[in-house]
Amino acid sequence: MLSRIYKLYNEYMADERKRRIVPPDDLEVFDKRKSPSAEEPWVTRTKQGYFVLNRASYAALGEPDAVEYVYSPKTGVLGFRAADPDAPHSYQLYHQGHSKNYQSSGQALHSFYGLQMDQTLRYRAEVIADTLFIDLKDKEALPVGRKARSDG
Repeated sequence: MLSRIYKLYNEYMADERKRRIVPPDDLEVFDKRKSPSAEEPWVTRTKQGYFVLNRASYAALGEPDAVEYVYSPKTGVLGFRAADPDAPHSYQLYHQGHSKNYQSSGQALHSFYGLQMDQTLRYRAEVIADTLFIDLKDKEALPVGRKARSDG
């Protein structure tokens, strides 16, 4: 496909009257269905206040039945750790239907810390020791959902 583009480009450039646009050499085919790699850990924070862990995040935590949240109000870093489902501070992880994702409720955390939930965002996650971390202030978090697709 790219060789065809370069051939057309060379033909185009042969005509000096048309040299106003020079296509860059890093063209990529846009696929609107392209989503982040399922092999990398991601956490989606929904505008309803849920946290959705992809399969890689869930596996990195050891496939737990529940998680506990650890949060730094100063830095905006949120961590997820495997927890005993019977512990009073744990949040159950639920398998999301036919997907490979797992979801937990985060409304209480959002409410307690006054965290805004005006849109659904997907965060790149990082595992350090036994905790999966996301940065809620990450400017590179990806918008998800209908509003995200229609905005741009």
